[in-house]
Amino acid sequence: MIPIQRQMLTLSFGLENEQHFNPAQIGQQLNLSRERIRQMMHGSCITKTKNYILEVSPQ
Repeated sequence: MIPIQRQMLTLSFGLENEQHFNPAQIGQQLNLSRERIRQMMHGSCITKTKNYILEVSPQ
């Protein structure tokens, strides 16, 4: 089972098939509200992604 945060990033940025989805569309696919998707993306995914980029990018 794929973690929800990974699914949200994949759908949002079109990482599998280059098709981008907005929070409402992602919420429909994951059976969550648009607002919950927005909250999770802002709080969790963006922070984790930013931290990852800072760790792996050459200074």
